[in-house]
Amino acid sequence: MVSKQEKIICYISSFIFPIIGVILFILWLGNENLDKKKLGIHSIYLSFTSFLIYTFLGLLSFYTI
Repeated sequence: MVSKQEKIICYISSFIFPIIGVILFILWLGNENLDKKKLGIHSIYLSFTSFLIYTFLGLLSFYTI
């Protein structure tokens, strides 16, 4: 079982550093623990979302200069 504090740390780190979310997804996808598997899936979603946000903000700042 994954504690609430560990989930929060994983979610925040996945959002700030998308590569961490990808790593968590790869590591925990095959895990038998259902909580870790869900955490890995949510981490990849957060990583993808943050990547899109960072890309959008980067393009926005590039074209406004």
